[in-house]
Amino acid sequence: KYIHQGKGTDRTIEQTLDIGWELISTLPKPMLKRIRDEYLEKYYRGKVQEADQAKQAAE
Repeated sequence: KYIHQGKGTDRTIEQTLDIGWELISTLPKPMLKRIRDEYLEKYYRGKVQEADQAKQAAE
């Protein structure tokens, strides 16, 4: 999806960045040390984050 943008695919930079954040969000937040906290707070929306929140709620 991120890499395979064909000639017939026309997407904006915003759409490309959104796909990139979707990909990055599959990684655990602690692994993303080189990304500023302000960007993580704004754009990170990973399933890992949702799983952590569910785990904390269950405890």
